[in-house]
Amino acid sequence: MTPSLMSMPLEILLCICSYLPATDYGLLRRASKHLDSSLFSAFAKRFFHSRQFMLTESSLRVLVAISKSRLSSFLKELTLGTNRFDPSLSPCLRRRLNHVQQARYLAESIDQDTLVNTGHDRVLLCEALQELAVETIRIKDCDPGSSYGATTILNETGAGGVYTHGDAFFNTACLNKLLCALDNAKSRPNKLEFVFRNGILDSAFHIPSYMNGVKAVLAGVQELSLRINSCVSPADAALIIRNAQPPEADTHLLRRFVGCLSNLRKLSVVPRFRENVFGPDDFMQWLGAPLTAKVEPDAPTPATFPHLQELHLNDSTLCSEVLLGLITKFKPTLHTLNLEFVIISDFPHRHAKDLDLPMPNLWSSFLRNLAKSGVQLQSFTVCGAEQYTCSGPGNIIFEEEKKPENMYKAQTITFKGLDTMDKVKNLASRAFVHVLEDSDEELADEWDDDIFFDLDDTFDAFPGLDADDFDPFLF
Repeated sequence: MTPSLMSMPLEILLCICSYLPATDYGLLRRASKHLDSSLFSAFAKRFFHSRQFMLTESSLRVLVAISKSRLSSFLKELTLGTNRFDPSLSPCLRRRLNHVQQARYLAESIDQDTLVNTGHDRVLLCEALQELAVETIRIKDCDPGSSYGATTILNETGAGGVYTHGDAFFNTACLNKLLCALDNAKSRPNKLEFVFRNGILDSAFHIPSYMNGVKAVLAGVQELSLRINSCVSPADAALIIRNAQPPEADTHLLRRFVGCLSNLRKLSVVPRFRENVFGPDDFMQWLGAPLTAKVEPDAPTPATFPHLQELHLNDSTLCSEVLLGLITKFKPTLHTLNLEFVIISDFPHRHAKDLDLPMPNLWSSFLRNLAKSGVQLQSFTVCGAEQYTCSGPGNIIFEEEKKPENMYKAQTITFKGLDTMDKVKNLASRAFVHVLEDSDEELADEWDDDIFFDLDDTFDAFPGLDADDFDPFLF
């Protein structure tokens, strides 16, 4: 008997198909009904478990089509990218595109603006969400090339490689529309993830009376991930446009929004609402405030989270009191703590007279206090620990030698098991502060070469783009 694809064991066939790109995989399925029925489930799980779309009619139409097909049950992670076509056509684009390409690009920009302004994008989102049973809803203003249809449009117009991300105002509109669609569709995702590198207005988290159903959506959310570079009031947002001083963070409505997450199990926060080396932002103070804390009449009540089990903090600058208070507040249920690139600062106790004193070891003190707090962690991770004192910044090295060969490589310490807290207590005595000295310049130069890219490489990556065309706001 001559071997064929039809007679091949399914396990071997699936192993072979795992190396195929989407186009070839799809063509193979179309070879016969037998192959289609055998490979469809694996194909759908691989290519449709997680998909990203954007606010254009063509992209959302595809989402609606998926929701009404046999692929709908396989789509579990839905990402909405805040891609936005530049309606002003920057000088860089004008020099690169001919008149036909400019007209095509502007037509896409006008179509998108009309879709958003008329609210038809919300209608399409709601239509799709009614048919889908997604577990994770993600909205982000980065990685725009992953949105369905973005690469095709930009390549057709000759603007490939140049993307426009949503600004704070467009990000706000996108989140408002997504929340309204979730409410109207009665969708109940388990996880919400917000990634706004270009910031967002605090009004994005407002829940008006006609959207009270959003509270029911939030009550069912078990995981929340917040990665927001800035969160300001609409009034202060005008300062950004005028290139004035960055406004203070305003998270009043965000705190009310997060307070509705009564069933939260896992919280991941990158609290970079403003440059806060001189003091914690109001969101983190509110998050760690005890339930008995006094609040202003119109201020949001402190967060409860009676079921919180995992806490992940990334790229944060906090004083040890706020950090320890945040952890101990949820100690009855908390069993996992991840601290990645967290800076502990002594800004509440900083005095000019302390400049002549030896640099304190803030992380060692924090770990000792954590071990005494009564928190029963079963998993603890710390990576890239640093501190900031009145004597200057310092990196924390968890080992016997105070100065390793390359202190710029982020060090990761992970403990798991019932004896985690004993290991945390012992770790406090192995935390050393390393201050960058003049003798470390050679290491610093080596580190810079690994982190930063050469602009010449960027120009080589985009044919036709030279240094005179370079616009930093396009990357």
